[in-house]
Amino acid sequence: MLSVVVRDLGKICYRSALNIQMELVTKYSNRETSNDGMIGELLICQHDPPVYTLGLREKLSIENENKLRDLGADVVKIRRGGLITVHSVGQLVCYPVINLHKINVGVRNYVKGLEASVVRTCTEFGLNAITNEHVGVWVGGAKVCAIGIQVSRSVSFHGLALNVCNELSWYEHIVPCGLKDKEVTTMEKILNRNIVVQDVSPVLIKHLTNQFNLSLK
Repeated sequence: MLSVVVRDLGKICYRSALNIQMELVTKYSNRETSNDGMIGELLICQHDPPVYTLGLREKLSIENENKLRDLGADVVKIRRGGLITVHSVGQLVCYPVINLHKINVGVRNYVKGLEASVVRTCTEFGLNAITNEHVGVWVGGAKVCAIGIQVSRSVSFHGLALNVCNELSWYEHIVPCGLKDKEVTTMEKILNRNIVVQDVSPVLIKHLTNQFNLSLK
């Protein structure tokens, strides 16, 4: 059975996490499946300081970028799909760096698999989560999880950001994922009780590995 390693990066700045991803992309794009069946890693983290990431389709002016920096957040242009989103403490970020060729999954089905894993995770906590025509996961018309990936040499990176107990005020300064008039929410807000990233991450890992038929090393 093919396997992955889970690496918990804790609270980490975005640029450091991106550097780790790029190192792993090189590692797993060059690696033949060995006897141990290792085909990637699941990186789990929270981003501190807060960071606004701009996907390939986002066209934000320098003036507006500087306004976001004045809030105390970093702003990083990256090559994942999608537009602008924000990451901060209390949000469960998962970067699966996986050789998709090894698991025989195309990009579209991979994204759908990420969505399905998040839906099952939310369901386990009693949330009625769904997908729709927009990439991501929704509860009651509000977005609870953003997804944006990139694939290089058959290896996926970037990934998903599930709002657990993060501060929603960071979203007030942008149009998240380019979706006007759409709310953003957190699991904590919907459940109306305290919940932390550490409660959710093992459940998400379980559903991700089940979805793609992977074992944990």
